[in-house]
Amino acid sequence: MTSLVAVSDLSLSKNGDALLKGVSLTVRAGEKVALVGPNGAGKSSLIKVLAGLSRSYIGSATLNGRQIASIAPKEISRLVSLVQQRLEFVPSFTVGEFLELHDISVEDVADASLRGLEDRYLPDLSGGELQRVVLAGAVAQRSKLLLMDEPTAHLDPTGRMEVERVVRRYHEEQEISYILVTHDIELALRCAERVVIMRGGQILWDGPASDSMLISKLSDGYGCPFFSVQHPKTGEMVIIPG
Repeated sequence: MTSLVAVSDLSLSKNGDALLKGVSLTVRAGEKVALVGPNGAGKSSLIKVLAGLSRSYIGSATLNGRQIASIAPKEISRLVSLVQQRLEFVPSFTVGEFLELHDISVEDVADASLRGLEDRYLPDLSGGELQRVVLAGAVAQRSKLLLMDEPTAHLDPTGRMEVERVVRRYHEEQEISYILVTHDIELALRCAERVVIMRGGQILWDGPASDSMLISKLSDGYGCPFFSVQHPKTGEMVIIPG
């Protein structure tokens, strides 16, 4: 599989503070990557570089072999889709009107549960419903890379499950590559095949989600112990802080 994203010795500072320090990372076409780590680790800063929102970096950050800082914003918006924790401003559009802005209709989206919401206004939706609509709009761009910066933050368990289901479906149907930033370790393990742990603006560990080293590396990254326990209902092993 070819490298869609290639970051090498990437550094970024703001107001004299180092946000990223010599970060190197590659993401292959179709790959599912979870980016985790404590607050201030540099996760959102890295996402902003990849989305073309932070262009004053030092080092190399390429998308399909092209330096991201050299790609025009309009073209970046076609290549990369960004879904954040929540919209800074929720416009008074209906779901149908919002999706029309992305040249799709409710019938066109993979998330069939959005059907019937066409006439609902965005500010009246639940958090989970709104994030699903935003995801539908982002994926409708047919971009090569989907960046999700804590898309389930502030959502209740039902909302988190809805977003997870939609992300899985989009990947299966469109084979879109994505990087998921989250503090929900179980969500990361369910949605990604690879976990990248950041701390202090650097990558502490990068490996398969199934790697036996993951628990100790999470403990190092977050500065607190993590344990693997058996789920009482499914019998599966889950990782929790403790």
